[in-house]
Amino acid sequence: MGVNHLGHFYLTHLLWNLIKKANKPRVICVSSILQSGSGFIKKMDTIDFGDMRFEKNYSWDAAYARSKMANVLFARELQARMDEAGIEGYSYSLHPGSIPTDMGRDLTSLLPVIKVVMWPIFALLFKTPLEGAQTTLHLAL
Repeated sequence: MGVNHLGHFYLTHLLWNLIKKANKPRVICVSSILQSGSGFIKKMDTIDFGDMRFEKNYSWDAAYARSKMANVLFARELQARMDEAGIEGYSYSLHPGSIPTDMGRDLTSLLPVIKVVMWPIFALLFKTPLEGAQTTLHLAL
């Protein structure tokens, strides 16, 4: 939650006065379709503010989905506040696509097997980092 959401939330808070003064500002929150329960990650319907650190029942996939859902909810709320303040700007959330990065390198001991067996399939189905950045760039520019 801290890496995927809270740091970005706080940075936006610190920049709020500049955002209000900017000409058609844009705030972009990178989320993930996995927050909606796609694939092997379970769907997040709520954020349990009483257990933000999953101290009761930790699940890496639920923690990831929760942080990405927080990005979507933040983007929606920020747009509402911009509209309310009369700011002619935009707040977006987006899913950049599936991109083969090293993000999950420490998640499983099966990773070497997965890389050897699945990497050729991933290479066909996934976007390159440059392709994955295109949606973010489109919204920013």
